[in-house]
Amino acid sequence: IAGHLDTPTGRPAVFWSLKTLQKGDEVETISANAVRSTFVVTGVSSIPLDKFPNEEVFKTKPGKNLNLITCGGVWNSAKKIYSNRIVVYTTLKE
Repeated sequence: IAGHLDTPTGRPAVFWSLKTLQKGDEVETISANAVRSTFVVTGVSSIPLDKFPNEEVFKTKPGKNLNLITCGGVWNSAKKIYSNRIVVYTTLKE
């Protein structure tokens, strides 16, 4: 799931606090039909945008996993883009 870090005016958006998650933290999702699932954070990475490992982030892995992605790093106002992407890797809690 990819979500915004902030809004065009700099106000916090849905993934504002994503960078605070740490290994072992839990993330809960609620599906459209109200099924709750709990995922455990297995890792957090801040990756330079020009070195983003698409294959690593989006590849199929054993188990049930959920990766959360947002912007991070330094804001480049000329290009209107952040320098990094924050990726939180999780796996379904059994």
